[in-house]
Amino acid sequence: MSFGSPDYTNRNAAPTGWQPISDTATVTPATITFDGVTVSVYVENTGDTNNLYYSLDSGTNWVELVPGQNKGLDIAASDIQLKTLASTTTYQVEVTYG
Repeated sequence: MSFGSPDYTNRNAAPTGWQPISDTATVTPATITFDGVTVSVYVENTGDTNNLYYSLDSGTNWVELVPGQNKGLDIAASDIQLKTLASTTTYQVEVTYG
């Protein structure tokens, strides 16, 4: 398995590798569209005050992460939505492509 940026040498092939994403979530859900379909997704609430909520089904169901909590999933996903219920919090999302 390779690590690093997705491999775009063959534009018809699915991306391979690993992609880290760090940002700040707000009360307005933000959608991050991945470069392809993942084989795993890791989400961490890196903030120290507010809870982070994420959804892998277009906002139908939300999973709560308290500050410092993380979740790793072996899942095929093409995007993720992230939000807080109050103010902001920071997060780290890491995706792996097959």
